[in-house]
Amino acid sequence: MKFLKNQKVEVCSKEEGFVGSFYEATILNPIYDNKQVFYEVEYKNLVEEKNENKPLVEKVRHDEVRPLPPPVVNERGYLVDELVEVFDNDGWWFGTITGKTGCCYSVYFPTTGDHMEYHVSCLRPHQDWVQDKWTSYK
Repeated sequence: MKFLKNQKVEVCSKEEGFVGSFYEATILNPIYDNKQVFYEVEYKNLVEEKNENKPLVEKVRHDEVRPLPPPVVNERGYLVDELVEVFDNDGWWFGTITGKTGCCYSVYFPTTGDHMEYHVSCLRPHQDWVQDKWTSYK
């Protein structure tokens, strides 16, 4: 799938400690370099290290970009062992529900080994972008 200028997307981080997390961005320009496709993106929530008032802009590979996932209404809540994504540290992180207390869910993150608690408003069902379509896990 090719993304267009000004399209809202999510970019997967490949940096150590951030692997598997996704950050919302806008496509500024597609870049074609020796038959490879890259995108110049501007992040919604990430800022430059030296100027925190300026959004971070960077060049990313095409396989690090996916469209924004479709919204999913989850009226039933989440079940133990259900796959979710949690909004934390300016991005979406993949995890597994391990328990619930009131309106908060305990989530285990396999990429970092962390186990943390989040309000239900920080969660969304996990979806994967595979072969140009969304796959849900329920």
